[in-house]
This record gives sequence, C-alpha cells and structure tokens, in this order.
Amino acid sequence: MSSILCGLCRRRNIHKNAEKWCIKCGEGLCTDCKQSHRSMSGTSDHKLVSIENYLKIENIPINLKCDKHNKKFDKYCKTHDEAICMECIPSKHKLCYGVVISLEEAANHAKKSTAFEDLTSSIKGTLGNIKKFMKTCDISKEKIKTQKQSVKDSIKAMRTHLNTHLDELEGKLLDELSQRYKECRLEYKKKRKHLKKTKKDIITLKRQTSQLKRFGSDLQVFLRTREINKLINEKVRKVESTTSAMPDYKIGVEMHAGINTLLKDVDNFGTIKIEENTISLPYKHVKPGQAQMVHSPADQSFEHTCSSDENSEYKHKLME
Repeated sequence: MSSILCGLCRRRNIHKNAEKWCIKCGEGLCTDCKQSHRSMSGTSDHKLVSIENYLKIENIPINLKCDKHNKKFDKYCKTHDEAICMECIPSKHKLCYGVVISLEEAANHAKKSTAFEDLTSSIKGTLGNIKKFMKTCDISKEKIKTQKQSVKDSIKAMRTHLNTHLDELEGKLLDELSQRYKECRLEYKKKRKHLKKTKKDIITLKRQTSQLKRFGSDLQVFLRTREINKLINEKVRKVESTTSAMPDYKIGVEMHAGINTLLKDVDNFGTIKIEENTISLPYKHVKPGQAQMVHSPADQSFEHTCSSDENSEYKHKLME
C-alpha cells in the first residue's frame, strides 16, 4: 500500500511495508513490530500515526540539524528563541546560562503553544487578507473593463462626429462646386449667345452683299457697300470686345489647411493614457500572543533555571 518500509525489519534485511510511523523514532513499523514497539517500556508512549497520514507531512521541509555544525538539534535557547546543538553553546550562547533547555522539553505541548496558535492565526489572517486583496483585484479588473468600454464608446462617438462633420463639409464644398460650375457655364452661354447673334447679323449682311452683286445696280452696290462696311466694322469691334476678355475657366479645389494637416501631421486618432495611482490596502494583522510556549505548572520552575544535569552539561560545553 505504501513505499515506506519497516525500519526494524530493514535492519534485519527483511523488507516489509510499514503500517505505522513512529514520530519520535522517525521510522516505519510493520504490524508485528508495531505491537513490539507498543509493548516495550521505553517506546510505549511513542505516538504512532498511519502511513497515509505520515505521507501528508513527509515532504514538509523540517530542518532537524544545525546548519553550522551539522549536528542534530537537541537544545533550545529561550533568549534567542531557536533550536541549537551542543556545539552552538560555546560559540553563541555563552551568556544564555539558565535559559537553555532540552529540545524535547521545549517542544512539549507545542501543538497547544501560543507560538503555534499565533502561527495558525497568522496563516488564517494572511489568507483572509490575500482573499480580500484578490477580491479587490477582481473589482479593479472589472472596473477597468468598464472603463475600456467607455473609452471605446468615446472613440466611436468621436469617429461618428467626425464622419458627420466631414460629410457636412463635403456636402457644402460639393454644393459650392455645383454653383460655381453653373456660373461658369452661364458666362460661357452669354458669350456664345452674343457671338451667335453677331454671326447671324453678319450672315444677313453677307447675303445682302451677294444679292446686291447679283441683282443690284452699281449705284445701289456703291451706296450699300459703305453702309455694310460700317455695320461690319461695328460687328468686328463687338466681336473683338467680346473675345478680348473671353473667360477661360479652370475648376480646381484648395483644401482647407486643417484637412491637409489632418492627413499629413495627425498620425493617430488619440492617445490612450493610463493614470496609475497606488492605493494602500489595509493589512489586518493578527495580534500575537505574549508567550511563545505553554508550559505545565511543573515546567515553570525552568523559566530561569535548568536541571542539575543540564547545568553540568552546559558548564562542560563552556569549559571545552
């Protein structure tokens, strides 16, 4: 069922899967060894947990050795609030006489300690804060989504307004073009009408001249020739007058400078601006307890003193 082997059996070169895990011994126990473990006086009080539950904490990183001396932690300094090995005492804890206790004693009732309760509360509070901050992020995300749509609508509205305005300007310009075109045509029409009338008059004079030549007497030709010459000269002057100021229209357009600027210099419809402000989200701290450990009444005598054995061990390390 598990890949954890029984430690006692393995030392006898027997491979059996463990059923329980001894927290204090730090090894697995098969069904048979579990019974022996519980029956022995030295291990009868050891707490056993199922392998399934042990696997839940197997990968939780717990440092059981001193990083500096590579020795197993076996002491705890109350002053520095840290687990230490015996090698740490001379180097760092010379002045901690009376406040260095065994790690086993320090860890007693650890699950009920204020420190553990503070840790649990701190984790719960931190998760609560993170949940609240994530909700704030979600609200802000929805807010900028609404703002984006608002900006998009503004851009479209401006485009519609510009289109309408440009359509109106285009319409006015086209109307002006039509009007000016009509005026030019009318002027050409007037000139042509005048020339046409002059042409008709001259054709009449031409016909009269031809008829006189064919049917009139010399006297009639003589007298009418002078009259027709005067009329022709008058018509010529009118034609010259008309053609000396003959209009030669060329229709064009000069675009408004603003339109040219729009096409030449305006290279974007607008600029998206992000106004970035910072807000301080209040972090709700969990007030920690005053004590770091909960001691039984018997433990209180160790608050400032150690057992005689520990004193001797502590003094021995200092003498080394």
